Amino acid sequence: MTTLDFVNGKIFDSRADWKAIDKELALKNTKCLDLLHEACLIEAYLPVYTSKMNELFWDDIAATSIFTIEAFEAYGHYFMSRKYLDIVGYNPVTDEEVIKVREKDKGVVYTDKVRELVNFMGTEHFAAEFFKDLIQLTEEPVLRGLLPRFSAEEVSHSQFAFDLLAEMIEADPTVK
Repeated sequence: MTTLDFVNGKIFDSRADWKAIDKELALKNTKCLDLLHEACLIEAYLPVYTSKMNELFWDDIAATSIFTIEAFEAYGHYFMSRKYLDIVGYNPVTDEEVIKVREKDKGVVYTDKVRELVNFMGTEHFAAEFFKDLIQLTEEPVLRGLLPRFSAEEVSHSQFAFDLLAEMIEADPTVK
């Protein structure tokens, strides 16, 4: 899609020097690339997940703002990881894989705000640590430059959930 490609480039191409990727160095560690592939698929699922969370929290302006930010940043992680794997030429993510991951949760409707926030907080904390660990696995400089930003954004996402939970507990201590 021409417009999507244009907007993706406008938003994300300034975040990485795609031409500077050292493919040979990247391909020396296929374990890291396999893990990046998995992370890319998870990030591809998150915009669908955040849509469900926005539905659950439709009446909470802060929460819907948070999940909109999460959707955008997760999309950035997905887009940049996918482009990186495409450029490196190793185990590229396919549309079919993305659809398959999204289908697993297609009919799920979330109904418990507290449970979903706790799960979200934990998964985002895990993702932050995951991206930190990937930094240690790669020597390729472009990927090493992307991963700290991904990790920092995941920390913010986890903190978002914590903040929402704290507000819920303050409003009703039995939530704890």
